[in-house]
Amino acid sequence: MTKRWLLALLCWLLWAPFSYASLPQCDLIFTKPPSGDHGGEINLPPNDTSDGSLYIGAKCGGGGLCNSPYHLSPARDYFLDTLSLVGHGRRAAQLHVPDTPPGTSTRLYVNHLVIDHGAINWDGAPEDLVIIVYGSVSLTQAQIKGILYADNDVQLTGQVQFEGAIAAGDDYFAAGNSNIDIDLDALEDGDLSDICDNGQNPDPVYYRIEHDGQGVTCQGEPVTISVCNDSACNSLSSETVNVTLTPTTGWEGGRQVSVTGQTTRVLWSGQPGSVNVGLTGSIAGTVTCLVGGTEVAPEQCNIQYERSALLLEPGAPLGCRDETLVVKAVRASDSDPRQCVPAMTGNQAVDFTLAALNPSAPVGSPVFTLAGQALPFGSTQSRTLRFNAEGQAAIPANYSDVGQLRLSARYRAEHTGETIELDGQSDFVVAPAGLHLSSPDAQAQCASGDASCSAFVTAGTDFNLSVTAACWQSDDDTDFSDNPVARNFQHNGVPLEPELVAPLNGQPSTTGSLSIPVSQNGTGTAPTQISEVGAFRWQLAADGFGLRQIDYLGRSVSAVSADTLGRFTPAYLAVVPNVPSLAGCNAMGYLAQPLDFATPPRLTVQGINANGLVTRNYNSEFWRLTTTLTPRHYADESGRPEVDEVIAGTLMEESAGDPALDRVLWLDGTQIAYRRSSTLVAPFDAALDLTLDASALTDLDGICYGDGSACLPLRIEDVGGVALRYGRLALDNVYGSEHQALTLPVRAEYFDGGQFVRNELDSCTPYVATDLTFASGSLTASGAGLLASGRGRLTINPAGSALDTLAEYQLAYPHYLQWYWGRAAAQDVVGRQCVESDGTTDRLCNPKARVTFGRYRGHDKVIFRRERLSD
Repeated sequence: MTKRWLLALLCWLLWAPFSYASLPQCDLIFTKPPSGDHGGEINLPPNDTSDGSLYIGAKCGGGGLCNSPYHLSPARDYFLDTLSLVGHGRRAAQLHVPDTPPGTSTRLYVNHLVIDHGAINWDGAPEDLVIIVYGSVSLTQAQIKGILYADNDVQLTGQVQFEGAIAAGDDYFAAGNSNIDIDLDALEDGDLSDICDNGQNPDPVYYRIEHDGQGVTCQGEPVTISVCNDSACNSLSSETVNVTLTPTTGWEGGRQVSVTGQTTRVLWSGQPGSVNVGLTGSIAGTVTCLVGGTEVAPEQCNIQYERSALLLEPGAPLGCRDETLVVKAVRASDSDPRQCVPAMTGNQAVDFTLAALNPSAPVGSPVFTLAGQALPFGSTQSRTLRFNAEGQAAIPANYSDVGQLRLSARYRAEHTGETIELDGQSDFVVAPAGLHLSSPDAQAQCASGDASCSAFVTAGTDFNLSVTAACWQSDDDTDFSDNPVARNFQHNGVPLEPELVAPLNGQPSTTGSLSIPVSQNGTGTAPTQISEVGAFRWQLAADGFGLRQIDYLGRSVSAVSADTLGRFTPAYLAVVPNVPSLAGCNAMGYLAQPLDFATPPRLTVQGINANGLVTRNYNSEFWRLTTTLTPRHYADESGRPEVDEVIAGTLMEESAGDPALDRVLWLDGTQIAYRRSSTLVAPFDAALDLTLDASALTDLDGICYGDGSACLPLRIEDVGGVALRYGRLALDNVYGSEHQALTLPVRAEYFDGGQFVRNELDSCTPYVATDLTFASGSLTASGAGLLASGRGRLTINPAGSALDTLAEYQLAYPHYLQWYWGRAAAQDVVGRQCVESDGTTDRLCNPKARVTFGRYRGHDKVIFRRERLSD
């Protein structure tokens, strides 16, 4: 087996760069029932046993090993020589591993697995644990939950309980009282990446190693490991990934690292020379290396360690800000190579050379000053530094722009015939003080951040958004709009997203998030849209960890100032009417009668953006439709009487100012009436059209109801609910004894197309005796009520003596139940006269009847006698 293991290792070293694309299917290795003879099929990384061996014992008396239960944490890859669990009596040795999310497992790479009365992950889930055994497996009274692959034989004969998935490189054999429960579902959620293909097809992972390439043997060198979502490492992964670092020694905290996005480890080297830094083990993805900010091949990812050096510490400089550069002259202590001691003190001349790395050719002639003097790019100048007793010197520095610079320092002196040289170099990034977000478009800025701002653009329409890098002016600066522009700032894409400023309780925009590249002169501009009405400003988009910051050449930039932009308006208005109806008496109304609306006209008004979507925020303080819904007009079908609005009513609003709801406008108390003339009209059902002029639905910004291209009138068609009748009120002549009361019939009539007939639908018209007047005498009447089926009656009290007079029912002119009775002047001595001043009788007047007291009942042969007063 040793030869075959070495052969497998050699194959892995030869084929590892290419093996990930052709992994075997996990379900062909781990089968149900379990199978063997899979040697060479599965992808096994080499086991460097960097985590040593793990022995767990449960003999807690008499000097035995007692460290059970043992909790292995965190969840990562462990490379062990021997994993041994030995119980004692009835006490089993136990190994616990962490619960892990799907796709993540604790993975144990073990040369030798020994369990004698022990349990591994027995209280967990099988997918939480993967065990790869390269050599021997010895299991007695063992309990295991996990995914187990042994590259040798697997024999389960000694009271073994197993749950999960299992496979063998050579022979697999289970017998006796072993209980093997195969659960292949564990393969789906277990971390078998780079071992076999479990069909998960995870998103690609990109690894990045970063360091400055230079170190000193007496000091650890920081190395940053990033796990990214893209090859350019624009965003960091939020998933936890376990990696193994190379070289095998020198790492503070060990070479096994759990990385969530990014972490930094320190690498020591006690000897001068070049040390290659890399990742090994199960690395599912591309690995890149940046040395001093420059990408190099993995074999060139080296740190050059020296026994002595000049260490340059620029801090975290900002463009245009005075900084302090600390220069440390150090060497390794003669007594302790890991201890730095001063290499020199006092005044010393040090040569400095400046180079621009990113951008390599800065624009605008920026100036780097060192100790108050300009140090041009590509030149070497000397500065006298005063090193203190600790070998440290401080020197003022300033760069009038931003970017990545390389500052090299060299000290060279002759001392007792020996040339002493100390070199140092620092690649550092001068970052902008912050970013300013605005728009170069006219009328874009909304300084007050409310509805008082001028209209900018319609929601859903493109406008330009800009991001500008700012040089430093003061430490407490929060407004970068007036700062000098950091012209050399470049970025592949600054991710931005809109933030609603007003209305306060409004809806956010569903659009407006974008990434703006900045390629020259420190400013980038890109078109975007806002889907909503209101005022907005922009902010950095949150990354996977909820942080609003960008990576600028390895520096974090989070300071942002932003102009509020707006006012964003709708592109047009959508108005949805209801179905109004008129109110009548038993669904009947008269011509010239003022008619109420049983269902008033109601308009649901919405602001619509240029993409045809509703803007919820228009119904807020950003509402600009100040209307009375006038002018408005009414008309029925051709040939029917014209219609007038006799009472305008009051405009009412519902849900005003609530962006979550639509605003509704409706007319309360509005009355209309069909015109009436002396021309008789047969009954008809109302089919009224209500039209609102376009100006009635145009707001203060000129945004109106329409289709987005033109302002349109709104027509509400076929408003019905009543049958219209040409009507009149009629009285009948009465006579009787002067000692008895007379009953005066009151009747509502309508023209049925051929003649006037009683209006049986009228049970709503009121009548009252006080409206009855008499031409002569001192008669009185009593009675009041509503017509019933078009009929009513009044009582005229006895006259006490013979009397012949006219009774007139007084209706306020013009009244829809007055009519063109056409009476002669002699018959119209009281009340509303039917005769015009010009002598014509084409005039609305009141109904009349003759009232006679003291008259005999007449001749028996006379059936009916009539005087035409009200007919």
